[in-house]
Amino acid sequence: MAYYNRDLKRLKIKRKKLEWLNQGNCAKVFRYGDKVLKEYFPDTGRGSRLKPEVFDILRHIDNDNFMKLYEIYSDMDFFEMLIYLVEKNLYKEEDDCDIFQVDCSLAKYYPSDPIHILEESINYVLENFRQLDSLFDIFTDNGIRTDDIKRENCVLNTNGIVIIDPDCFKISKDSIRDVRIHNKKNLLHLLKSICCDNVGDYKNFGKIKDNINGFLDEADIKENTDIAYEISNKLKYVKKPIDYFRKYK
Repeated sequence: MAYYNRDLKRLKIKRKKLEWLNQGNCAKVFRYGDKVLKEYFPDTGRGSRLKPEVFDILRHIDNDNFMKLYEIYSDMDFFEMLIYLVEKNLYKEEDDCDIFQVDCSLAKYYPSDPIHILEESINYVLENFRQLDSLFDIFTDNGIRTDDIKRENCVLNTNGIVIIDPDCFKISKDSIRDVRIHNKKNLLHLLKSICCDNVGDYKNFGKIKDNINGFLDEADIKENTDIAYEISNKLKYVKKPIDYFRKYK
């Protein structure tokens, strides 16, 4: 399959050097040296693909907690349609983002470590979610609504937590206030999702999972809520998260 970016530059890769990483409902992901190649399945809807207009914002975000995006590509079907529109005098340059369908994307590769967040120090959790809160504020300031924020869409390593799948992010028409609150709530959902990923290691995992899922449900998340503070206020008397979730009723 031949892929081209919006400047008609072809993606040059050697298929034999692609290392399969994983596969979801929407795409398959390969490692290519220090990069990650994501190829969407043909039947994946546009809503589940990285949007060109979102990519154009995210590519300029330089943050240790967010994957570095390099380029987006489409296969020849897009360009055949483009040629047709030009020939019929129907093409408008300002509609380019609406026409362009992302079939493939290239980003930085982030290695993962066997991080068990329930057994990590509280400092690891607080520092990462303090940084993530700042990152999500950047998303909000750019009018981006985050979605599908969960354990499967991030990488954990000794350096921190990295968001690696912005496919369901979109530019929102909602107020900045509403988008900020939504994004902050997603951070709490991410914490719960990461913690629940490890509960199977404990005998009373059912109760622990219930405690995790109910964590900070009573919190009144506002536009100026400090997520790290809310977490620290709950976990301030324990050394690691599991100590709290084992005792919490």
